[in-house]
Amino acid sequence: MTAGIGTYRWMAPEVLLDGHYTEKADIFSFGVILAELSTELVPYSDLRNGAGNAFTDTAIMAKVMIGQLQPSFAPDCPAWFATLAKECLALSPTARPSAMQAAYRLRLHVESNTRCINSY
Repeated sequence: MTAGIGTYRWMAPEVLLDGHYTEKADIFSFGVILAELSTELVPYSDLRNGAGNAFTDTAIMAKVMIGQLQPSFAPDCPAWFATLAKECLALSPTARPSAMQAAYRLRLHVESNTRCINSY
């Protein structure tokens, strides 16, 4: 995990809450990166509060810690991609896939799409 200002948008809830860091915290961060790839936006930058204003950094961290906020996905994001990302973003670390499970699922989709392209 990279330490520094600004990385909180990619941090797992348990890391924000009490600094508890495991491989599953990396999986949460990976889910945020998948959302970022989907939208091509900095995580949470497109979200607004009831008054229509961008959430403050403190509000984002508070909501992420209790599972009230997740990054957005583009409307045309493939369902399999969003599903994997949302599983990585699970509030409970034990509910997140392992790195090997996430890599396997990504590989399956890449390989199946490559076979489809090569068959033309």
